[in-house]
Amino acid sequence: MTIEQANQYFAALPDGFASTEQLRAAFTAPVQKVQFVGVAGTAGKTVTARLLAAILREPQYLDLVKDQLTAEQFIQPQQKELYEAMLRCREQGVEISLTALHAFAGEEALNELSHLAAQYSDVNCTPDDIRLYLDRIARGMPVASKAASMTNEELSSYFQSMREKKQGLVCKEE
Repeated sequence: MTIEQANQYFAALPDGFASTEQLRAAFTAPVQKVQFVGVAGTAGKTVTARLLAAILREPQYLDLVKDQLTAEQFIQPQQKELYEAMLRCREQGVEISLTALHAFAGEEALNELSHLAAQYSDVNCTPDDIRLYLDRIARGMPVASKAASMTNEELSSYFQSMREKKQGLVCKEE
């Protein structure tokens, strides 16, 4: 997917995004000289990262997700490995902790989890947050997996249908 196609995709989303002009207007003159580059979303990596950090911090959250979330829904291999390790800990009655996970996950995955734990150490999660994460993962996976295999023509058609949906939502609200 090109940056242009990604920008079309995000422009077609119901909530929309600020244009480059709107972003430039929000910044001071020295910052406006920076060229802004459109960046695609994280394809669910941020939400899965936050979920793993939340489970490490509050292991009981694994019980909220284990029946609804499979390891295959994790895009990054280390995150998939960590989730599988957490499930194995739970199955064997072992408390989920960095120390316990050493028996079930490789060094690279554990380094990733340490990084996530530090990155999200100040983020308190509630069960409602966990349910929201699950919803975002569930909504993101079908689109992400389909988009990866779409041709340019299929992507253009998809973007057009998203634009039409967005315009339909705007018309209904007015």
